[in-house]
Amino acid sequence: MIMPGFKSVFLKTVTFRSLVLCACICSAACRKYSEGDFVPAARRGQFHQTRTQWHDLLGRHCPRLGWDQLVAVPIPQPKAFLDTKDTYKISFAFDGCA
Repeated sequence: MIMPGFKSVFLKTVTFRSLVLCACICSAACRKYSEGDFVPAARRGQFHQTRTQWHDLLGRHCPRLGWDQLVAVPIPQPKAFLDTKDTYKISFAFDGCA
């Protein structure tokens, strides 16, 4: 027979340990960057239900960690713009620290 309250204490311990483990993993991932380092980034676009592959952003087009500035990202114009109501969707992915 399980003692009363044992399950609750066990779940709290497991949850706390999981949170500590996640915090350690995240802090280890963040330590590989220091202020001013480029944050690896990629982009892809979607036009008329067709998606492009992921393209890495290079050098000056990548954001820098800890810098408050704008980054100009070159976006290729789709070949088949038919109407001003056509939508072009763009997705960005940033590696490392979230």
